Amino acid sequence: MPKKRVAMRVLWDVLRLSAESDLSVRGIGRALGISHSTVLGYLRRAKAAGVRWPLPEGMPEAKLKALLYGPPESARETRPLPDWSEVHRKIQLKGFTRHLMWERYRRDHSDGYGYSKFCALYSAWKKEFGQVTVPMDHPAGHSAFVDYAGMRLEAIDQLTRKRRRVETFVGVLGFSNYLYVEATWTQRLGDWLGSHRRMFEYFGAVPSYVVCDNLKSGVRKSHRYDPEINPSYQDLAMHYKTVVVPTRPGKPRDKAKVEQAVLHAERRILAPLSDKRFIGLAHVNRHIRVHLKELNERPFQKLEGSRKSWIDTWERSAMKPLPAEPYEHAEWRKAKVHRDAHIEVRWHRYSVPYRYVGRSVQVRLTDTTLEVLFDDKRVATHPRSHQKGVTTKDEHMLDAQR
Repeated sequence: MPKKRVAMRVLWDVLRLSAESDLSVRGIGRALGISHSTVLGYLRRAKAAGVRWPLPEGMPEAKLKALLYGPPESARETRPLPDWSEVHRKIQLKGFTRHLMWERYRRDHSDGYGYSKFCALYSAWKKEFGQVTVPMDHPAGHSAFVDYAGMRLEAIDQLTRKRRRVETFVGVLGFSNYLYVEATWTQRLGDWLGSHRRMFEYFGAVPSYVVCDNLKSGVRKSHRYDPEINPSYQDLAMHYKTVVVPTRPGKPRDKAKVEQAVLHAERRILAPLSDKRFIGLAHVNRHIRVHLKELNERPFQKLEGSRKSWIDTWERSAMKPLPAEPYEHAEWRKAKVHRDAHIEVRWHRYSVPYRYVGRSVQVRLTDTTLEVLFDDKRVATHPRSHQKGVTTKDEHMLDAQR
């Protein structure tokens, strides 16, 4: 069976993450929803073709494809190998990373292997040596961890006048442990994405990647190596130029950071508010913000400073700036172009260029706009209609139809 073609924007993300983040090949694959072998293949082709990130401005897709899919090298070179036992011993020490050890290796062997191959060879050696647990490291600005707390407050829904339990979203930065906590009515997709948008605004910047549990709102299909990210969640990540990395099933260390943050939120914020009466969600969040501010400004017990001083001094400057416009929640659907060059979305029909008749297209819906995409390229845009009817553009039709 032929392999599924990967979109060019995914290829660009592979090159970007390999250059700008410390994610492994498998980590990049999990973040982008593709296999690690595909990631490794792209990186090998890019290295062989001399393609590096950032790409030259204005490089067309056709030229990039031609560079990456040129003829492979006829023979492999034999290159010097490092002392893997020494590499393995150093990596377990605080501050030593694979990239640092690779840099030292290349300093001694200028003709040595590239970083991706170095990591692949080290992983192969480690399989023979035996599985060893290495402490996880969280450099400044690289990661945020998100989840929901088990403890829930109650509030009166102003629409139904009934008392409801509210969900508590918790986000934490990996380096400074700076917390974000807010209440939402549900864990559904709209609330999930809205919490991320408000979390980034509260941080004042965006981390390189977001680690989430396998909640249905974020991850459609859980898998140890190739989870399927919800398209709307992936859309939010692309808007903020970050990457979603789901935790691996059966790997509790992946979410240890956020579980500790949830514990702090429950003890310092939710428990003190548990006996209060709230009218509406805004009322709950006003009280949460007061306790959240106190928790983030509370001095560390064994370190100098606080969560707030750490993010202000070191972490925020290492993060990415917020985009000019906040994320607008988008819903993704699939549709087929009918013989009259229209698609139907929620009882309304929209025109598409006639050459796409019979094709399956992707549809991106916001409150105000409908976009039609084919092969990740936008082919039609319409104002969103919430009523039954037809919207047609003359340029989409044949002359006879006009």
